[in-house]
Amino acid sequence: MSDNNAGAPEGNDNAVTHGLFQKKQNLRDNLTDHEERMLVDVAVDLIERFPDEAEVGAYERGAIENIALDTIKRMRANEYILTNDFLDETEKSNRANQVYSRIMSDTTSELERLGLLKEGPEMRKAEASESWMDAISDATDRADD
Repeated sequence: MSDNNAGAPEGNDNAVTHGLFQKKQNLRDNLTDHEERMLVDVAVDLIERFPDEAEVGAYERGAIENIALDTIKRMRANEYILTNDFLDETEKSNRANQVYSRIMSDTTSELERLGLLKEGPEMRKAEASESWMDAISDATDRADD
């Protein structure tokens, strides 16, 4: 309990419903055996995606742990949404969807930053930009001929 004996004890997760707002340490401390295996599998898979000569330091390992935990958060949220038929357009569901989308976007960005996501949105934008620029260059070359 807090100092004035009001409220839940620190670290209490009584209010967790779909898990999207759960603190990472509380999530990490309360994984099921299946989720723990999944966390390890995701982390190992991501570490194995680094080239052999790449240095995987503390930042990379921390980012990978966050990505793996966010994967579990999204899995729990999906289960909650389906179990509770939570597909309506209420304020509560909209807020959860916004957080879910932010987590997914953050995960995608971090995977790209680490060089572990080959087909992400930023890669597609860059390829489209290159194609567009190549088309302009080709058209200019043809006009000069």
